[in-house]
Amino acid sequence: MNRLFGRVVGVLLAVVVVVVVSGGALVCPASAASRGFSLSPQVGPVSGGTSVSVTPPAGVSFTSVVSDNMMNYYALSSDGSVYAWGSNDRGQLGAGSLPGLPKDSYGDPYSPSPVRVQLPSGVRATQVVVGDDAGFALSSDGSVYAWGSNVAGQLGDGSTTDRSTPVRVRLPSGVRATQIDAGQLYAGFALASDGSVYAWGANYRGGLGAGSLPGLPKSSYGDPYSLSPVRVQLPSGVRATQIADGFALASDGSVYAWGSNDYGRLGDGSTTDRATPVRVRLPSGVRATQVVTGWSIYALASDGSVYAWGLNDRGQLGAGSLPGLPKDSYGDPYSPSPVRVQLPSGVRATQVVVGGKDGFALASDGSVYAWGYNVDGWLGDGSTTDRSTPVRVRLPSGVRATQIDAGRALASDGSVYAWGANYCGGLGAGSLPGLPKSSYGDPYSPSPVRVQLPSGVRATQIDAGFALASDGSVYAWGSNDHGRLGDGSTTDRSVPVRVRVVSVSGVRFGGVPGSGLSYDSSRGVWSVLVPAHAAGVVDVRVDWSLGGVSQASSVLSGAFRYDASAPVPVFRVYNPNSGLHHYTVRLAEYRALLAFGWRDEGTAFQGVASGVTGAVPVYREYNPNDGNHNWTRRRSEHDALVKLGWRDEGTAWWVPKDGASGSVPVYRLYNPYSGEHVYTTNAREYAQVGAAGWHREGVAWDGYPKA
Repeated sequence: MNRLFGRVVGVLLAVVVVVVVSGGALVCPASAASRGFSLSPQVGPVSGGTSVSVTPPAGVSFTSVVSDNMMNYYALSSDGSVYAWGSNDRGQLGAGSLPGLPKDSYGDPYSPSPVRVQLPSGVRATQVVVGDDAGFALSSDGSVYAWGSNVAGQLGDGSTTDRSTPVRVRLPSGVRATQIDAGQLYAGFALASDGSVYAWGANYRGGLGAGSLPGLPKSSYGDPYSLSPVRVQLPSGVRATQIADGFALASDGSVYAWGSNDYGRLGDGSTTDRATPVRVRLPSGVRATQVVTGWSIYALASDGSVYAWGLNDRGQLGAGSLPGLPKDSYGDPYSPSPVRVQLPSGVRATQVVVGGKDGFALASDGSVYAWGYNVDGWLGDGSTTDRSTPVRVRLPSGVRATQIDAGRALASDGSVYAWGANYCGGLGAGSLPGLPKSSYGDPYSPSPVRVQLPSGVRATQIDAGFALASDGSVYAWGSNDHGRLGDGSTTDRSVPVRVRVVSVSGVRFGGVPGSGLSYDSSRGVWSVLVPAHAAGVVDVRVDWSLGGVSQASSVLSGAFRYDASAPVPVFRVYNPNSGLHHYTVRLAEYRALLAFGWRDEGTAFQGVASGVTGAVPVYREYNPNDGNHNWTRRRSEHDALVKLGWRDEGTAWWVPKDGASGSVPVYRLYNPYSGEHVYTTNAREYAQVGAAGWHREGVAWDGYPKA
């Protein structure tokens, strides 16, 4: 994950829902939304078959989500609780025992939907951080909690025991943390209210910044680690205001760094590892306001300039030609001291981001600049040419970015743009035919494309393939390995899906279970097929859980009305293999045929409920020899076909009496070659198909036009 000073990690909530309905008097339905859930539609025929959407209650607000770009994802709710999804092989979901989780090909469990991290009672988190197979939460009282892998003591609880629920980090008495961070090598960091910094876990190459620490235990690789926090030895008088993975920004705008110094990452002019902090050699007078870390390190200065140091094998320092730089053992150049990124004259950066081997800067005018490695068009300038100085990302005309991430930009209107690799649908822009492909055969876009957020969704924050919407919902797209999208599946998504906040486990209408429960991942709602029921208004009871924890049931009084006069849709599907059409009022049958590959041709016409005055039955017969069905309202035709060996499949649906108000004729056509009958309310279709050689057999019955 890109380490960004000042990153605020916000809110996620998970709700699981079940709906039940009982009978009631014939009154107007109550507003389901008034009970927290909403149903749509709230009226249907007594024959059942209506598809009802169950939408979660309003007021569930998210503020942000954080990921490690790998297998774990955390978010913080407005009430201070934390939710997690993804891999759980070391207990990093923090939700205790979770029997029944699916497992990957290695046998490791994961959760494709958010579960609630089991923070101690009364603990309200204000920040959450993802580390190496571990999670960290900062509490409102300044304490720190951790869970997951503890292989190098990175949970800071005095042990190396993995924890599936949070434990309190053993900060010294009286220390109140105001920010936390997780190191990339099994360590944790906390910034205290007095400006001091504490670290725990792996001390590989001095990574704890606490100087000589004799007597520390060692890992199986011989590397020392600390089971409890130690104080980072900042120079006397230095007060840190922000921390990020072995870097501390001081109140005077200077930057200090410690630990491994590969590629000169500490910025002190050397490649010597440092067990205590050294001052980064920013030019005199430069006051840093943000630092981000990766293969190269970037610092944003108060005047809008950007400085870089570290590896420069693909021009990622953004400073143009830098002859004479030292080289590593592979021959790759690096700078052990900061150099100024050569942004165009007049450009003032307000945010800087580090990618793999590239950098990105957001300018005060909303434009975006990029430099470094341009494989798969990562720089968004329309090419795949590496750039040693910044180039402007080709955002569409008029688009003004307000936040950036590596290869993504959030626009002022709440839209999101992405560019670069489209592996597993990572651009979130749906089908993009004609994209160029990498040497591995993966498509990419060298210019920004718009992420296809659902209509009406306005993003307010972005992070590594996640978008937080203005209504507090979270959307995700791309690879869904280990359920990273949080939509309850492991299916990759080329367009955003809503992180699953509602899981419906059952629906009853008047005590009768519904059927065909399904989840719409783009809208974050469930749908269920209404069963048949007598006319009248029924209650809806919702059994639900919050983040995997069961909650008290909620009853929605008078939430659904069965109407004996409501039209009943008759669906039409087409089998492209056999060329046959099929008609049914049973939504379960309709969906099953679609699942088998039949083509959806929508509603052919509408019938009526059996209880409607004057309703006429339409019979269905099946020919086992050629697979054809026949539908007729003439009982004599039905009986004759049954005698000839056709299978009697009873009443298919009911239609209104001839000439009923608002009804239209339904025509019947016969194909003499296949033996198939087709039904339509479209007189033009009837004429055209007849002209093509089908027998026009007149009006089969009357029906209502499709809705």
